[in-house]
Amino acid sequence: MTMEDVGAQQWAQIMTILQAQMIPGGQLAGLKDLRKSLHLWTGALPAAGVQLIELTETPRATHRNLVTTLFHILVSAESTATVNGSTEVPANLDAALATLQPLVNDGTGNGITAILRANFGLVNASGQPLALRTQVKSVRYYNDIGAGETPQIFAYALIGFEAQVEVSI
Repeated sequence: MTMEDVGAQQWAQIMTILQAQMIPGGQLAGLKDLRKSLHLWTGALPAAGVQLIELTETPRATHRNLVTTLFHILVSAESTATVNGSTEVPANLDAALATLQPLVNDGTGNGITAILRANFGLVNASGQPLALRTQVKSVRYYNDIGAGETPQIFAYALIGFEAQVEVSI
């Protein structure tokens, strides 16, 4: 199996695992859109994109290599101005982050990082592990203010996720 095959299978499995939790009552029930790229073009927020970033191969033993796969997962949420009775609440970063954080990790076992940690071996439907080791390597938070007459505040989390597996060559 080539490193490209490994990356494609892991990528598909990550998408399957996350999509399965987007159902009502699932760990990602609030997520409206999941894409296989970081370009969240549909405008349906909150959304997440899972993108394969890098594949590396390191010799391990005779006819064995270690394949390391790096994925970036971008989670995006927004806040827009709302009206609560007679009071207008402007778009604000607090609201955007309050939507974003549970999708990343809510502290009670829900969210993308919790789901990835619980699926350590990226086991596929036939029970075959696609990784010897996986690790959430980083979570970086960003924010942005959208242009326009009615401002939108966006909050983003970029999750670095790494998987390793030995393959025969």
